This record gives sequence, C-alpha cells and structure tokens, in this order.
Amino acid sequence: MRTALNAVVVATAVTLAVLAGEARANPFQKLSDEDLAPYRTQTGAEAPYRAGERLLADLEARDAYVSAALVDAAIVRFHDREARRFANDRHAVLLAYGVIWVVVVGFVLLLWRRQRRLNHEIVELQAKIAAAERR
Repeated sequence: MRTALNAVVVATAVTLAVLAGEARANPFQKLSDEDLAPYRTQTGAEAPYRAGERLLADLEARDAYVSAALVDAAIVRFHDREARRFANDRHAVLLAYGVIWVVVVGFVLLLWRRQRRLNHEIVELQAKIAAAERR
C-alpha cells in the first residue's frame, strides 16, 4: 500500500511539474522530501489511502484539472494492472468458465432427460386412462 501511495505522490509531482511547464530538466529535482513529508504515514498511525486522499484534496484545492488528471491516470494504471493480472491468470479464468459451461450444459441435459421421461409417463397414463374409459 505504501508503494501505491508513493507512486501516487510521485505521479502527482510529475503531473504538476509537467502541467506547470517546469519539467525542462528533471521534475523530481524540484520536489523535496519536505514537500512529500505531510503525505507519508507512519505504520499504524493512519491508513495509507488517507494520506492519498489528503494529497488529492490539497491538489484539488490548488488545481482541480490536475487533480482530475491524476485520478484518471490512477484509474488507467489500475485497469492496466488488472488486465495484466487477467492475462497472467487467463488459464484459471478460462478453466473456470469451462467448468461453468459444463455444469450448465449438464443441468440442461438433466432437465431435458427428465422432461422426456415425464412426457413418456404422461403418454402412458393417457393411454391407460383411454383404455380404462373404453371398458
């Protein structure tokens, strides 16, 4: 979680520097540890995402556009990470879908056989009723 928070802080700094036109050489040279200190958390003192929320609130107060851009970048990064995770777990996912399809097809076949048997019993009962009515 701390790594994700650090990534958000760094991404924010880069975004601010780029959008402000300060990214001529290296935007990280202008970002000091003192700038990031309010957003670092001590273990057990605060949930790391709270520091990220504070960072976003401060950034939004300064520039809503940059804040929105950072949130969008985080969403895209999350989506890309999940897409890679799916690609890595593709075998398990496809196996799970295969099992589900086998269960569904098996259930449908079971219902089809049961319905066929019931229809056969109905025909037999109708034949018995017709024979009993003829007597």
